[in-house]
Amino acid sequence: MDRLIKALNDYPNGTLLVVEWIDDLKIEGVIDTIYETDNRFEMDEDGYREYFACALRVKAIVSQPADTKNIQLNSLIEVSSINPPSKICLKDGQPIWGNK
Repeated sequence: MDRLIKALNDYPNGTLLVVEWIDDLKIEGVIDTIYETDNRFEMDEDGYREYFACALRVKAIVSQPADTKNIQLNSLIEVSSINPPSKICLKDGQPIWGNK
């Protein structure tokens, strides 16, 4: 488990977070689950990678760039080392990842 997922793993499912990415996407979401996954390559292919991820249920879209229209309320979004956010805070502003 990498540092990002370890930081999220300190909080129970249902915890409300504010998550920002470098492309100006910013959402409020609740932790749904943390799970192990892969990058969908075949195990014998170069570049195959297993990693942990956190599924967040989107509760509010604070800002959304035009090229990310597929994000909708109540949908799940994956947070991981493959899709790393620049900053994660609790709803009260307490930082838990990124710009601390």
